[in-house]
Amino acid sequence: MYWIIGVIILIYFLFKVYNHLPENTQLKIKKPSISSSGEQFEKDIDSILTRVATQTGGKCFRDIMIEINDFSCQIDNILLTNKALYVIESKDYSGWIYGSFSQEYWMQTFAHYRNRYSGKTVSKFKFYNPIKQNQNHIKFLIDKFPQIKSIPIKNFVVFGKLATLKNIQKKTNDSYVITIRHLQSTLIEAEHQVSKEINQYLHADIINGILSANITDPTKRLEHVKRVQKKYHS
Repeated sequence: MYWIIGVIILIYFLFKVYNHLPENTQLKIKKPSISSSGEQFEKDIDSILTRVATQTGGKCFRDIMIEINDFSCQIDNILLTNKALYVIESKDYSGWIYGSFSQEYWMQTFAHYRNRYSGKTVSKFKFYNPIKQNQNHIKFLIDKFPQIKSIPIKNFVVFGKLATLKNIQKKTNDSYVITIRHLQSTLIEAEHQVSKEINQYLHADIINGILSANITDPTKRLEHVKRVQKKYHS
């Protein structure tokens, strides 16, 4: 008799604990933003780029912010090999990802997701086309460093391993959309498709230019983040 009462009390206790968990903990689904694992995702990308840079005689850069006439641009990762420049936009999103190279906005979808503020169940989140976003980064780099126009420049968008790319073209010209699982192999493949090596003096000039132009001031970086959030409604 007493053990039955004990089981009932235990079930009631577990039910109360579960229902007081944060809603995101219950569903374990991420919105289109940096997740709790975002830092690890960034480290994983950096580790892969470091390996590729070692293999290709290159140099990798992480979280580079540059400025031109009060306009700023923050780039997740840059890899300069002895053949090409790879500009990388990282998206640690989960769920199903839909979009095309020409669309202004892409879509992230879930079976269900409960907004922690409104309590409403939603299934779709819109975000700015990351290919176009990274094209803007590349244009900014060219404006800042005109000498890079003479070398191949590759546009890479990398999603996290929990993302499923649905009906998304993986490559068009020099633009790639992949998950992190295929980052290293795709970089090596792209590198093999380039035959001409970059002049060593130009190579050194680009490295020095990026390092010297990188803005580390935290105030300017925070201002940049606020402008980007306002522009892309993130």
